[in-house]
Amino acid sequence: LAGSTYIDADDISALSTLNMSYNSTYRRLVSFEQSVVKIPDEVNRMDQNVQETVQCTAGIDNVLAQLQERRNVRWTYFGSETGVYRSFPATEWPSTFVGLKT
Repeated sequence: LAGSTYIDADDISALSTLNMSYNSTYRRLVSFEQSVVKIPDEVNRMDQNVQETVQCTAGIDNVLAQLQERRNVRWTYFGSETGVYRSFPATEWPSTFVGLKT
């Protein structure tokens, strides 16, 4: 998958290309420039359906940002049955999340 289509929430070098800053509401580094994508290790990133889902959802950042701007909404996200998870604002996937990031 092309890096221009998405930023991988597990890829620290890709995340470093974003303007990340500490936000007290989120209690972590975030970027309001775009979303990040998390694809579980168990999902084949080269699968045609996974690639199409990532590409088709690349344009929803504006919608996620607008939803996030509403009161009492912190995280906005999209999850698909293919395993693709797109989250806004961008942040590193927490290493303490149960069962994943190694």
